[in-house]
Amino acid sequence: MFKTNTKLIAGKRGWTQNLMIWIILIIPFFADAQQRSSESRFQGCKNGIVVAPMLNLGVKIGPSLNQFSQPGTAIGMNIGMFGTYKVTKCFTARMELLFSTQGGGRRDYRRVDTDPNDPYGGKAVNVTNVNPQVTFNNIEIPILGEFGLAESSRLMIQPKLLLGGSYSFAMSAIEHKTQRYNFYDGTFADLAYTRQNVTDYYKRSQLSVIVGAGINFNMGSHMFSVDLRYRQGLTQLNQRLYDIPGMGGKLYSSSLIFNMGITL
Repeated sequence: MFKTNTKLIAGKRGWTQNLMIWIILIIPFFADAQQRSSESRFQGCKNGIVVAPMLNLGVKIGPSLNQFSQPGTAIGMNIGMFGTYKVTKCFTARMELLFSTQGGGRRDYRRVDTDPNDPYGGKAVNVTNVNPQVTFNNIEIPILGEFGLAESSRLMIQPKLLLGGSYSFAMSAIEHKTQRYNFYDGTFADLAYTRQNVTDYYKRSQLSVIVGAGINFNMGSHMFSVDLRYRQGLTQLNQRLYDIPGMGGKLYSSSLIFNMGITL
């Protein structure tokens, strides 16, 4: 019985040793194959033949959700044209010229100076602006890089990542709000849906960073695309940091943007 167990143990040890030897021999082949695959993919990105025309022009449109660095979301949109230049199968440079609306909600704030448009003949002590919401009407220029996969460059569906930035110039900033006129006797009156040009309250030029993801659909002579982007403003926008109570504090804007576009 003792001799039989010794043989079984020896057999198991031999099988284990053989398996370990095979694993040690096979690992370098897998590693080499993986390395060659990675090198091939890199070479495909670097030196691959560009299938589509290198330069494309198109139009795009989409909605956006916009917010300042405080509570309050505003719905906006962007519309315009774009140009893409396909550098390799994996990288495309993209530039856009857009009209976009950005902005967001602000905290309630009070004006104690005289309102030249006071409909109550100067009887109000002050005016509280309730639920103010600001809309920037911008000309925006995003500059982006599109990163894709070499193996998908010939397919109908082509996923992509987006990374870049944008410059925008606010042609105007409009504030929509309810104006509450507070009187000496403690009463008040609300004037709803008022509109005020507050362009001078904010900096007009803004720099932003953009990240996103999307899909290109190869339709033969045209390329249809959808993408989702997040834009974070880097420029502090508030120019009335101290002189208007309630409007102080640094202010940055951000947007979640959905786009649809097609090449011409």
